[in-house]
Amino acid sequence: MLKKFLFSLIILTSCTVGPTYNRPEFPIESDKNYFNKVKKSRKKFKNWWESLKDPILEDWVKELYSNNYSLKAASERILQAKEGIIAERGALYPSLDLNGSAGRTKTIIQSFGGLGQAIGAGEGLENSPIQRPPDAFYNNSFNLKLATSWQLDLFGKIRNGIDAQESNFLATQTDKIALQQTLISELLRKRVSIGSLEKQLELSKRIISTRQKTRDSIKSRYELGAASVSALDFRLAEESLNTAMADIKPVETALEIAKYSVDLLLGNAPGELISQDKKIFNLPAPEEILIPQPLELMDRRPDLISHEFRIMAANSDLGVSIADLYPGIVIGADYGFQSLDINELIKPERIVWSIIGSIGTKLFQGGRLRANIRAKEARVRELSANYTDAILKALFEVESALLNEKKLRAEFKKLKVSLEAMQAAEVMAFNRYSNGLITIFELLDIQRRSSAMEQRYLNTELSIWNARVDLYLALGGNWLLVKEEKNESN
Repeated sequence: MLKKFLFSLIILTSCTVGPTYNRPEFPIESDKNYFNKVKKSRKKFKNWWESLKDPILEDWVKELYSNNYSLKAASERILQAKEGIIAERGALYPSLDLNGSAGRTKTIIQSFGGLGQAIGAGEGLENSPIQRPPDAFYNNSFNLKLATSWQLDLFGKIRNGIDAQESNFLATQTDKIALQQTLISELLRKRVSIGSLEKQLELSKRIISTRQKTRDSIKSRYELGAASVSALDFRLAEESLNTAMADIKPVETALEIAKYSVDLLLGNAPGELISQDKKIFNLPAPEEILIPQPLELMDRRPDLISHEFRIMAANSDLGVSIADLYPGIVIGADYGFQSLDINELIKPERIVWSIIGSIGTKLFQGGRLRANIRAKEARVRELSANYTDAILKALFEVESALLNEKKLRAEFKKLKVSLEAMQAAEVMAFNRYSNGLITIFELLDIQRRSSAMEQRYLNTELSIWNARVDLYLALGGNWLLVKEEKNESN
């Protein structure tokens, strides 16, 4: 009989109501390449920043993992979600409680005597009963019981709740991965920006040196009374030098603020990086990379993975609401001792027990249950639509980053040629001015153009890096350089 009962419970509790999860469809053809066609790769490089082989960035990433407070907060959110699973799973098992109680009561009983004359009674009351003082009775009671209760998960309400918690837990984990990707990408932006600013600072110092040389040459020739040099030439050269000296200040300010921002990412007080007085060299423009096909975005980008886990959680939560439509069974029992004397409590003859089973269902709730189901269904559809929209935005981000980098590389290539020509022209102009073949206006104009060209060259190099960081984020990491894949194929 017991075996049949247990078998029936297993059959009943194995029934789970609710919709089956179906992954939303990819919004474009699965084998389609990006519009800005690039070489594709299915290989993965987990820590993409290591492919840059930059010891400075690698050290910063290690410190970021250890000290960044946003990551610490994300870890605590993961722990909260994990404990939520444990709490939800607890509902699958019977509860067991130990209860003890002790009480003392006082009861008043009013008694009456025989017929007679009451003291102070009036005429005609000779046969009234005589009221006596009330009697007080005291009772003690002691109880000690173990109580258990078990809600049978007949239609999967609890199991759907557990599934929802587990999906939320996985979403929280991938949220942290997405945060790591974002913070590392931001760290790379700062790393490249600081290197570029250091290069710009060197450029500014070199410009000052060039302008100083020009001013000193003009001053010397003017003081010697050279006919080709006038006071106007000297004043213009002086203005050009002081302007260059003023232009260096914003670069120094931007460099210090960039270092402050790195300190913030690494969990340090602003000024820590500056106090290290460590030279941060400029990184050359990044090399070409191989990227996965668009369909793989769904399984590579942590934010998209997190979106899908939340759809799964909403789908399971819908199952919880559907299970509310069905009956629930609760089995309860208690076992213990009960006595009027505490010294007699723990004795076999004082044992008391009970077993209770109850079944209940919601017959009328004013449409609340069905409305709740419809709301949960709408929630699943909403999240699915957001997920598809997020995929399209991811594709947009990839295409934009690819296009941006492609155009910037073409611009960078032309600027390199222009810069070499402009630097040669600057040397020639200084020599020609020294020989009296061109005016001071022409010399200063060529010097300014040369400085502006080199500044643009550095800014374009920085923009290429920013486009690459955008691509890292858009594709979700996991990289392989072109030359590395060629070596592996060989």
